[in-house]
Amino acid sequence: MKKYDYVIVGSGLTGSTIARVLAESFNKKVLLIEKRNEIGGNVYDEYNNKGILVQKYGVHVFHTDNEKVFNFLSRFTEWNDYCITCLAHIQGKKTDVPFNFRCIDTFYSQKDAETLKKDLLESFPGVDRVPVIELINSNKNNISSYGRFLFENDYRPYTSKQWGRKPEDIDISILNRVKVALSYDNRYFSNKYQSMPKQGFTKMVEKMVDHPNIDIRLKTDVNKLISFDGDLVRLKGISFDRIIYTGALDRLFNYEQGPLPYRTLVFKYKSFNKEKQLDAPFEVMPMHPRLTRKTEFKSITGQVKKDWTTVVYEYPREYDYQQNKLDPYYPIISDSNISLFTKYKERAERFKNLTLCGRLADYKYYDMDNSVARAFEVVETLEGKIS
Repeated sequence: MKKYDYVIVGSGLTGSTIARVLAESFNKKVLLIEKRNEIGGNVYDEYNNKGILVQKYGVHVFHTDNEKVFNFLSRFTEWNDYCITCLAHIQGKKTDVPFNFRCIDTFYSQKDAETLKKDLLESFPGVDRVPVIELINSNKNNISSYGRFLFENDYRPYTSKQWGRKPEDIDISILNRVKVALSYDNRYFSNKYQSMPKQGFTKMVEKMVDHPNIDIRLKTDVNKLISFDGDLVRLKGISFDRIIYTGALDRLFNYEQGPLPYRTLVFKYKSFNKEKQLDAPFEVMPMHPRLTRKTEFKSITGQVKKDWTTVVYEYPREYDYQQNKLDPYYPIISDSNISLFTKYKERAERFKNLTLCGRLADYKYYDMDNSVARAFEVVETLEGKIS
């Protein structure tokens, strides 16, 4: 039986990054195990029957200020520089997201718009973007009114639909992810690096895990192999020193403390026999009863194809682990859910050869760059400074 230094469960960005760094920088023998029949986790992309490169498990656009992360990924792909833009459907009009001065010009008279823009710049000097809650709490009536307008027409309905909960029951970090721009800047993100891999995310991950020290097993459900022996985790038929688990923590322990709440997504893809369908790469629908967002893939991948285009429509819903048809996507952060997660984490800490890492295992919302940075952190904890 071949002996591995590490078994890594999950081939998403977190697991694949850990595998590459361990294999390359520390000469460790790694087995990467993936439940699906493809690598890449939720960034997996493929060509559909119209020849359009689509993302199977949700839309991903890479953005970061972390130069170390960007340089690492750049070893495995060339990039297309790309700044995503987005429109929101509000009161029969389409306006930029993040909400910016163009939004003010759209919904206010010229006189009121100029006064509001002036007051915003004076109230938040030297600031590019502001959380909507800070606008609502402003002591200037016009700024507070603007914040409430945005909140009631977008933040509240969109957040409630996306998370299935009232905004006041959701961690404030979620509301703060998309801030209000104090300029005409219409970039959805303001990070230093905003790019898309030229050949897609799957090709990037494939190159990342292409190393002689890395073996890969697809279509393998670790939960059918795992057992707990004293203070050790064991896998049937696999010899290893340490296992790094990136999947859902409640599933690892067979939901013995109860299921951790997640939101999931249903994706509906539609192709159109035309070059372009949407007015922006992203269009968000805060007032639609079920639909949250639609995305046109060619607009974000840079693919040139005039005869067909494909749009994905996203419908959020509560994740039900018993159905086992949809995947858990977004941990729902609340005091009670963190308390339940802590019980699972304390259970995991009893096993000296088990390490947790990733959005599901850490029960945290990670963007792609955070996933890679977290992978670096785990490797340095286990093996020391990465050269």
